Amino acid sequence: MKVKELIDTGKINKDHWLAKARVYNEDVHIDKRNFIIWEGGVWKSGRWEGGRWKGGIWKDGIWIGGIWKGGISSPTRCKWHVLIDSKENKIHIGCESRTVEEWDAFFASDDTIETERDTEQFRRIEKAYKVAKYALELEQEAK
Repeated sequence: MKVKELIDTGKINKDHWLAKARVYNEDVHIDKRNFIIWEGGVWKSGRWEGGRWKGGIWKDGIWIGGIWKGGISSPTRCKWHVLIDSKENKIHIGCESRTVEEWDAFFASDDTIETERDTEQFRRIEKAYKVAKYALELEQEAK
């Protein structure tokens, strides 16, 4: 079932966290216990706040709770969008935009922006940065 069908049939309202997510080709339903079951499709962004993930592709978003049963997850999934800007030679993490040198200095320091260091979420952000840094290097080589 599509998320729109869940809204149209009154199973969830338009303010529900699932209704706010960006998804496509989704196959989702709600069981007797009102538990959301994600069978497949692509989760582009949004907050997953509970339920059971059985399959599909997770591209981005915030995982708050639930059971992961399978599917594909981006190895760089973290709480912020991490983007490269090859024109400006910068990497954007959330609303912060810096050069590779500036990000390298930040990650080598003890500074924090919002996410506390020595947390799983910070390690994910740093991993996503390293992947973006490598992608930016590849972009520069290709020019």
